[in-house]
Amino acid sequence: MSSASIAGISLAGCIEPGETINELPRPTLGSDDATVELHVFEDFSCHVCQDYNLNHLPQIKEDYIDEGSVKYFHYDWPIPVHPRWSSEMANAARAVQDKEGNDAYFEFKKLLFENQGNISVDVMRDIAESMDIEDVTYVLESGSNSVYQPVIDADREEGDSLGVSGTPTVFVAGDNFDGLEQLPNHTYDVLSGVIDANVE
Repeated sequence: MSSASIAGISLAGCIEPGETINELPRPTLGSDDATVELHVFEDFSCHVCQDYNLNHLPQIKEDYIDEGSVKYFHYDWPIPVHPRWSSEMANAARAVQDKEGNDAYFEFKKLLFENQGNISVDVMRDIAESMDIEDVTYVLESGSNSVYQPVIDADREEGDSLGVSGTPTVFVAGDNFDGLEQLPNHTYDVLSGVIDANVE
């Protein structure tokens, strides 16, 4: 059973206009015992976010998240860079998280960024099918019908309250920090330097 708070999803599993899911746990990677947290605000259509996800995050994941030193928190903050796909990809990805879990979410997210330049419903379908996602239709319809928009809007509001003005915006938190501290950029060198100085 999904952990989401559901407003009006029918028992048949079909999505009707206006149906939304209002709550969903934040997508995370890493151990709850990690002493450093990264909180990252992103837009799926943002080219700089693409660079971050494909060229910097994988090494952070390998060196720190998988080793248990860092816990990673994803936030949706559609600027929007694209009037359709910033939202549609975010909603589809949250459907994957809801139905398939965090690991599937982050795999789907990575594949979306790999295909950012030629994204379409057919491309998203191919990605979902390549991952053996059980209900591909639900994922696609969640994207096109903005089923998870209340969840995304809540992330957007949180980013606004923190002064986020673009993507990606990275904050660090942990035992050695007083709340969230914004980092100057998203590169591996900057992130690893801060992490190395604060990992216990």
